[in-house]
Amino acid sequence: MDQPAVRLAGRRSAMEAARTALSGLAEVLHEASGAELARLMSLVDEVGAQAGAARVAVTAEALARGEVAESGATAHTWVREHAPSLRQGGPGTSRRSPACSPRAALRGRTSAEPPTRRPQSGWWPPASSTAPSRPPSRRLPCASSSASTRI
Repeated sequence: MDQPAVRLAGRRSAMEAARTALSGLAEVLHEASGAELARLMSLVDEVGAQAGAARVAVTAEALARGEVAESGATAHTWVREHAPSLRQGGPGTSRRSPACSPRAALRGRTSAEPPTRRPQSGWWPPASSTAPSRPPSRRLPCASSSASTRI
């Protein structure tokens, strides 16, 4: 069944609302049941996939309109300029050793209480969340709460 057309302004408003909802999600996850956590993970995964597809669509539109050429930048530079989370070493790309993983941050608490230690918010690429990025003998030590380790 076709969805009704949503204009650009409505989509932008919805994306801004989603950004707000996602930015505070970690603080309320302790309220979710196990089944809710599974549904939330699926939803967050779908939103992330759609966000990636939207980046591609926006870039293709900017290229087709000549916006990238007009800016004097390459497509790569244009994307990095307007999508700071994609910059190497930019916001949200810090990673820590598995000792600082969400599982380690939650060790020793009951499921009904909020975590006392939280991993810092940020983006972990899918590969880093499913497999170690370094062999166990070469993993970096856990960053203290006042510093972050960049890999």
